[in-house]
Amino acid sequence: MAASRNMKQYFGTNGLGKGGTSVPANARVFGLVIEDRELKRFIDPRGIRAHHIPFQYIENIPTKSKAASYDSVEITGRFESLMLFRSGENINCSLTLMYHAEGTDSNPNHVTPWTIEQLERLTRRLESLVYPAYDNKFGPPNTCKLNIGSLFVDFPVRIRNVSLSHRPPFKIETLQSFRQDIVLDLISAYPMNQAISAEAIERSTYLLEEASNSVFAAKRFNARSVRNK
Repeated sequence: MAASRNMKQYFGTNGLGKGGTSVPANARVFGLVIEDRELKRFIDPRGIRAHHIPFQYIENIPTKSKAASYDSVEITGRFESLMLFRSGENINCSLTLMYHAEGTDSNPNHVTPWTIEQLERLTRRLESLVYPAYDNKFGPPNTCKLNIGSLFVDFPVRIRNVSLSHRPPFKIETLQSFRQDIVLDLISAYPMNQAISAEAIERSTYLLEEASNSVFAAKRFNARSVRNK
């Protein structure tokens, strides 16, 4: 797991990628990575792994909403009830993606990763994230890791809602859209073995600015981590 993610290659002087070209398609820096071993084996025609959903543009940085749940215990004669901590609620956030087609797979001169056909593949992957698995056995929708530079680093999420809007212009033959706006409602989904404490978050404030958000990243449980404790 990388502690920091540099976005300099994405945004150059013209608001495009480095050198004024189209932005790269790197889901480990800017996008979603689906936690699915089967999808990990496949690569689509544009050279992007099937479990990667890179972002092209986002409308804004998602706002994280986190709350704590308390039970109110009334005591006779006391001026106010006692608040007993019950649990922390999941982090909720909303993200608006914007995709603009820069070419088509049918034209060999279009070397951009953002062709109209590729946008269709990416939106289908996003739509699949609210569906359960019925392959060999039943399974809930996949967990993903959200990456947005150094602000969200391997942040584990489940997709609660996908809203897709097709914007003009459209391809005449198929009515495929050259622009798509997608709104995602996300909720944090940490593994059972992981716990984040107030102390860990406070300690992260003394790290480098670009590394501090790694405290919210998903941590894998393995034998090596046990031995190091």
